[in-house]
Amino acid sequence: MRAIRSYAIALTLVTAILAAAGPALASRRATPSQARALTRAVRTSAVGAINRVPANRYAVSRVRISTLSRAWAMASLVPTKAFVGSFQPAYFVAVKPAGTSTWVVVDLGSAQVGCGIAPDPVLSDLLGLKGGEQPCPPGEGIS
Repeated sequence: MRAIRSYAIALTLVTAILAAAGPALASRRATPSQARALTRAVRTSAVGAINRVPANRYAVSRVRISTLSRAWAMASLVPTKAFVGSFQPAYFVAVKPAGTSTWVVVDLGSAQVGCGIAPDPVLSDLLGLKGGEQPCPPGEGIS
């Protein structure tokens, strides 16, 4: 019983802290060197077979770094003018594994990208979600 009470108190404190920090969540724009490193990670990633897509078909844009954890990033893949009709826009989530300085793409797609891979608070930060919006459907995310 005591353990349940302690857990409930801890959960309440964490919820209160996250709620108070909610409006402060705001991922930041990547530096030019971070954007280049993330672009390189995408162009060489086997995730979604993006490494097989010629680089002239898409551009990496809107590169964001989480302010909750600088080890997580997100960016959009948008078609170049010549491939607007044949390249579907998408976005990706990348992580810098502990002890490394290299970005690794961990998910790529157009919906629920990063769900079950990146923590929900980090995804909310990267997506700029406010007011308790959840980045993943119930049961699909990581709290």
